[in-house]
Amino acid sequence: LYQLKLRLYLHGMATQTDHELITKLRAELSNIADEETITLNEFRQAFHSVFAGISAEKVKQIFMSFDEDGDGVINYFTFLKSPRLPAIVTSLDSNNNNDNDDDDADND
Repeated sequence: LYQLKLRLYLHGMATQTDHELITKLRAELSNIADEETITLNEFRQAFHSVFAGISAEKVKQIFMSFDEDGDGVINYFTFLKSPRLPAIVTSLDSNNNNDNDDDDADND
């Protein structure tokens, strides 16, 4: 039921590519993290796997925005259900595409 609700919610907010990236991120986190919490190290591993070239500082910034009590862990399900997740993924995907476009322009 949770996955169905998440898919329905994301359907109107994210592109197909964003859905794929969220699915990849979810898979990476489930392989790395335990079932309840995600550490910064685990978060960083998953993000680097899905978003090649993302800076460690950007990953930390995203992580800290979810670590509301500052204890160094975030709840796995709270993160994945966050209404902010599609916007984060869209932003990161857009930045990656812009970086690639810049590289292509340099090669012209």
